[in-house]
Amino acid sequence: MDCNAIMKLTVGVIDAVNTPRHLKKKLLVLDVNGLLACITQSPPKNLKPDNFIRHQAILKRPFYVEFLKFCFVHFEVGIWTSRNQKNTEEVIEYLMPNMKNKLLFCWDGSYCTATHFMTLENEKKPVVFKDLRKIWEHCDPNLPWEK
Repeated sequence: MDCNAIMKLTVGVIDAVNTPRHLKKKLLVLDVNGLLACITQSPPKNLKPDNFIRHQAILKRPFYVEFLKFCFVHFEVGIWTSRNQKNTEEVIEYLMPNMKNKLLFCWDGSYCTATHFMTLENEKKPVVFKDLRKIWEHCDPNLPWEK
């Protein structure tokens, strides 16, 4: 590598260091069930649920609070779950009452894309997916970036 290439690389690193912190953070989109907690109608018999919300057992994942604190320091954080709005609000309030205001967004199942298939566990529950293009296409007018 020649001196000019090293200088350009060094200047790029310095520019990145001097960039305001909120402009450098990457976006991290988290789900709730399976990552921050296990939410189920029938908890394992050997485990005592931490709470029940809308007749579903909530089992907090070990160290999820420490994980979230790390995430908020290093990333812009959004939540996207396939749960309905009311369930999402109650679960987020329970799991992160002092951190929910740090979320960039909190999307529920209404932002998911439905398929014509049903889950194996529940023949009345459709399989959905989270089309990440919705984030960049500005499907939520409150997102802090341009379309």
